[in-house]
Amino acid sequence: MNKVKVKNEPHLYRDEVSNAIINTNKQEYESYLNNKKRRKVENGRIDNIEKELDDIKSNINEIKNLLLEISKNGS
Repeated sequence: MNKVKVKNEPHLYRDEVSNAIINTNKQEYESYLNNKKRRKVENGRIDNIEKELDDIKSNINEIKNLLLEISKNGS
């Protein structure tokens, strides 16, 4: 794989075969991976909160329907 330095970019190289840009800065790469992992955890947390909210809505609707049924039978 032949790499050519990208002008004015100290950690970037271009692969002459695929024309891809390659970042050789390991610290930036580690930071990217950590941020990706953090976003994945946050998204999982949000998904869990949304599921819990849907469950609460469902329970409230069920309680509401039971109360309506009780009020109809009681009068």
